[in-house]
Amino acid sequence: MTEDEAELMALLPEHGSIAISVGEYGEARYARLLSAVSELHARGLVGVKYGEAGFRVALKDEGRRQLRGEGEA
Repeated sequence: MTEDEAELMALLPEHGSIAISVGEYGEARYARLLSAVSELHARGLVGVKYGEAGFRVALKDEGRRQLRGEGEA
């Protein structure tokens, strides 16, 4: 897992989702998190919904297992 992916995973609650927007995280950090969410989504660890102001991301079951140290992706 890359440093950017680890940063994103650390932000996520085990249940529920968080919204990430440029206004809240700044352009540079938002771009890094957007790249990380794309990679994590491709590996089936998170679900993501994109909107006009940013995106909302939530852990999938495999992502929760990985955070608990029970799985690898």
